[in-house]
Amino acid sequence: SQIFSDVTIIQQNSTITGTPGTSTDIGGTTVNPGDNVNITVESDSIAAAVYAKVVNSVVGIEVTKVEGGKWNQTETTYSQGSGIVYSSDGTIVTNYHVIEAAVNKNTGKLNSSFNIYAYFDTKLTQFTKDVTLVGYDVASDIAVLKFNIKGVQPITVANSNEITIGEPVVAIGCPGGLDFMNSVSEGIVSGTNRAIAVS
Repeated sequence: SQIFSDVTIIQQNSTITGTPGTSTDIGGTTVNPGDNVNITVESDSIAAAVYAKVVNSVVGIEVTKVEGGKWNQTETTYSQGSGIVYSSDGTIVTNYHVIEAAVNKNTGKLNSSFNIYAYFDTKLTQFTKDVTLVGYDVASDIAVLKFNIKGVQPITVANSNEITIGEPVVAIGCPGGLDFMNSVSEGIVSGTNRAIAVS
């Protein structure tokens, strides 16, 4: 066994499934973004391993509105949130409420006076705003965006039918805005197949 960031690994099998990016050393084990890592642990805390695997697939989303004329334009932030890279062609999934202000309800497309940025690093130096709205569902609070960018690392999507109550869950994102980009928290699955009423 090995020590993996305060967690004892009983078994680890790794296969690189994506283009290696910036590697992370955790307890003497090198993990690259996109690595396929199967880990059996004696603890229910695997947040460090999950973070190393998916951090390059989590992005920050910012919606801004551009106002004014050609020579005196201002850009005001309307909302910020998180997104995940769904595919390497630039398809990103986020929450509808994050981009709601930028959506023209009559056409179902983006308003030209708004910009939507996707940020790929916590310093906010790597970003794109060349985007189209693929679709959204208000009830599910889901929106799908297509950014004009190639080669980004898609996240691995699991089968939600295989989730069991009590399994560990790791959340990575931007709670409270881009200042908190790539924050990590963990918990457990407290229930499945629940309907939640919202107003």
